[in-house]
Amino acid sequence: MKTSMSETILIERYLWGELSPLEKQNFKARLLQSPRLRLRVYFQKKVHLLVKLYHRKKLKAELEVLHEELFCNPEKTQFRENIH
Repeated sequence: MKTSMSETILIERYLWGELSPLEKQNFKARLLQSPRLRLRVYFQKKVHLLVKLYHRKKLKAELEVLHEELFCNPEKTQFRENIH
């Protein structure tokens, strides 16, 4: 299932809400006619979700490290006293 770069860009623009009203209408018409395009959009949505979840997990881990450093390290007592 080879996909052109222009189709991928069009799908991305659709998912990000960047299409003009006419482009969006044409794209939705294509979606109704093309099971292949619907499948591509479905998988692209899944990719977006996975990337979002990955970044959320990564950010949470970074915040936990920061929290440990600021609130559990005895050397940061002055910082904790200043913010309370």
